[in-house]
Amino acid sequence: MKLQSLTLTHFKGIAALTLTPGGQDLSLLGDNASGKTTIADALSWLLWGKDSLGSATFEIKTLDASNEPLHKLRHEVEADFDVSGKSLTLK
Repeated sequence: MKLQSLTLTHFKGIAALTLTPGGQDLSLLGDNASGKTTIADALSWLLWGKDSLGSATFEIKTLDASNEPLHKLRHEVEADFDVSGKSLTLK
């Protein structure tokens, strides 16, 4: 299974992000608190319903300054995969 693209919308503070590795290896590099773990959490949540540490009890919603979830936002993760030459989209 090869990841073709990953799109996050209002997931844990990332308003909008699209990665398109096109089936190639992907390295995430960046400063602390720049979103690397959030990207890993998004993919793990989409596939297994858990964060990257294996916990099913974590907040996916974007939080305000008081750590309260922002309402009326669409929280979404979508990934396109190539599975043995066939396209698979999970959302």
